This record gives sequence, C-alpha cells and structure tokens, in this order.
Amino acid sequence: MRRYINPLICHKSKSLRKHIKPTHLAILSSRRQTMYDSDQEYRAFLRTIIQMDPTKFYETEDIKCDPTDPKVSAETIDEYNYDADAVKTYLDQVYAATQSRPEFRRLYTAAAALMFSENPEIGLAVLMSYDYLAHFYHCYQNYLKTPTAFSETDEFYSRLIERIESK
Repeated sequence: MRRYINPLICHKSKSLRKHIKPTHLAILSSRRQTMYDSDQEYRAFLRTIIQMDPTKFYETEDIKCDPTDPKVSAETIDEYNYDADAVKTYLDQVYAATQSRPEFRRLYTAAAALMFSENPEIGLAVLMSYDYLAHFYHCYQNYLKTPTAFSETDEFYSRLIERIESK
C-alpha cells in the first residue's frame, strides 16, 4: 500500500468550472501560472478535480472535526474536509499512467529532491502542492490528450521542470 504526503489532488472534472474562476482556465503568464489565489481556492480546486467525497473529513484517534459544531471555524472545517481514499486512488492513477515516461520520471525525481528524497512518489506529491499544481495539472492534461506526442517541449512541462530544477 502506497502512502503519500497529504496534498489534495487534481483530476479532470466537468464540475471544475463551478469552483474555478473563468479567467483561471486560460493560459496565464509563465511567471504566475495559477488557478487559485488562496488556500481555500487551492483546496476547492483539488477537491473538484480529484472528485473527493465532500462528506469525508480527515480524522485520527486524537483529532476529530465535527463540521456541525458551532465552535469549529469555517477555516478548520475546510482544512479537515479531506477524502484520503480518493486522493490515494487519484495519485495511483496518475503515477501508473506516467511512471514509464522519461519526462515524468525526470519531474518526479527533481521534485522529490526538493524534499531530500529520491522516491518518485514523493516527487508526485510535491508536484501536487500549492506551488506546483497549476503547472503540473496542465502538463498532465496535455499528456492525457496526446500521450504519443507529449515531450519535453510541452510549454507547461518546460516551465515546470525549469522552475523545479532552478531551486
């Protein structure tokens, strides 16, 4: 069983347009490739594209979040609204679809190195983080549209790998 860092993740969804501003769907400048402007927008974007169950909340033996409790803030509820099963399924799908491609292996290795790791699955989790998701989402979607034509010349891939390797 694979274990991942806890990023909320992305996947193509028809309901995406409800949560993302229309201007964010356009290709943005290479300096700021964003589909979200806040933590809440980032989490909403990830929940939408991964198709998380909105009734699930992150819990441990010590930590429980009751969204009906009036003492619990809206921000706390937003932070704990997390479907770990959907995240695992999505990450497994992305990794299975891309692990054999040299372009994605390079991305995963470079991103993992930011966490002092060589594990490509850690690299995938890093790519799903706030700082890299917007670029990675476009890169992955371009790959899904035309897998045989996808290469290092893809504009989103080249921006993303440059951004990661320049750290």
